[in-house]
Amino acid sequence: MVTPAEACEILGISNVTLKRWRHSNRLIKGIHYTQYGPKTIRYDATWLEKFRRSGGRGHHKMEVADEITTLKRSRS
Repeated sequence: MVTPAEACEILGISNVTLKRWRHSNRLIKGIHYTQYGPKTIRYDATWLEKFRRSGGRGHHKMEVADEITTLKRSRS
């Protein structure tokens, strides 16, 4: 897990863009990031790298969908 500043470096974006992507659900809570408190957010470097390589499209969206399905199954 990495800090917001490190996430910005991985993605090559500003902190403002990172927040915008998080609030617009382009980055998905529980997949791309975890919120530990009102101001403490950490990002999953592996998922961010996958997102960066794909531009957040196509294959990446399928990987995220598969991960969500896996998480749902593990909770039941």
